[in-house]
Amino acid sequence: VRPLGTIILRIRAMIWYFQKDYIVGKSDRDGVYTKEPTVASIGDYTSKLTSTITAVRGTRDEAGRRGMLATQSMIEGALGETNMGYNPVVQTFEGDGFTWKNIWADNTGTRNPSEIIEVRVPYVPDGTTESINRNSLAVAVGLELAHAFTGTATRRTVRFLFLGGATGETGGVAGAGEYARLMADRRIKVVGVLDLSRGDFEPGRYINGNGLIAADELAAKVEDLRKAIARLAGQ
Repeated sequence: VRPLGTIILRIRAMIWYFQKDYIVGKSDRDGVYTKEPTVASIGDYTSKLTSTITAVRGTRDEAGRRGMLATQSMIEGALGETNMGYNPVVQTFEGDGFTWKNIWADNTGTRNPSEIIEVRVPYVPDGTTESINRNSLAVAVGLELAHAFTGTATRRTVRFLFLGGATGETGGVAGAGEYARLMADRRIKVVGVLDLSRGDFEPGRYINGNGLIAADELAAKVEDLRKAIARLAGQ
């Protein structure tokens, strides 16, 4: 398995990945397919999120802002119809002189679409190498789970939510609060939440001391998470 934070992708490939033209609102999903989660795929996402382009994410300097923009584009692109087949929704808000984004994609329920199961994770680490690795792995797992549910039939809607903004521990704006305010007047009901940054998934447990992903343990945990989501979405 590839070491975290040590793989530099080809610049041309990264520019192509981040700058693709994504169409929002198109309903043709003929190319949608469900993908089984794999540690290799999670490692690939993590490599992208810990590259020289994206690893520095924040608003303290220009490098961090560039990293934030690249990460936002990566998440939207990965979820988008030319990749997973979703039509991602973006909520923008201002803070610290930066335009933040909350990004989510819904696998709409077939019977109770207004009942939501949220799988959420922030995509802004606190700046340390350890935090970048943990956060990048959590985001990668969120993307991999989103792909696992692409085009599947679930009773309730499953929402994969990637939150912008600094966490409460590091100050600044909080994407969770902005998202909650947006959802306050909606005729939906969140009936279950899985938090991939703490509690339901603790990414630090799946990174060995040498910086490598603990592949077997991670694979088992991701499968447990998928089953938990499916169970909640099917009730």
